[in-house]
Amino acid sequence: MHPILRRLDDLAAHLATRGDALALLGLGSTGAEHDRLDEHSDLDFFVVVEDAAKPRYLESIDWLQRSCPVAHSFANDRNGRKALFTDGIFVEYAIFTLVELARIPFQGARVVWQRDDVTGDLAGYGTPPAGPPYDTVEFHLNEALTNLYVGLHRELRGERLTAARFIQSFAVDPAIADAIRRLLPDLR
Repeated sequence: MHPILRRLDDLAAHLATRGDALALLGLGSTGAEHDRLDEHSDLDFFVVVEDAAKPRYLESIDWLQRSCPVAHSFANDRNGRKALFTDGIFVEYAIFTLVELARIPFQGARVVWQRDDVTGDLAGYGTPPAGPPYDTVEFHLNEALTNLYVGLHRELRGERLTAARFIQSFAVDPAIADAIRRLLPDLR
């Protein structure tokens, strides 16, 4: 078994002993598409807890360290943290209540553990992520062209860093992402 999946199972086993934890969902390469898991993968997951327990899970990482000591950790969002275990496994997680989970956009989750009294398919609980507000070929083409135009003028002005961002990031990256999304819609 891959060390990341073993770590996720260890976290699930510990959460199952706590009365305030409801579920553990794997995401990304530990979610529904765990065949993508490799030596470069990190560990992404949601912990679903009772309403009153959320502050404790956010403020203390004692539950996280039950499977392995943590070398570094910081809050990167109001709902979660990023952390690095001492064995090199990098983790990004969020803590949600059942009500919150139903309101956030996510897909591709896998239920690793769920308390017996929690009903429903938590992996399909969230709303699908919204696409861009204007999701047409014409919109993406015009966005790319106008960002190229602005970027080239920033270059002529001598603003090289801003020019590079407009040309490479704002123009090219979204165009590539849109092309990939259209060609391979199941990769979302």
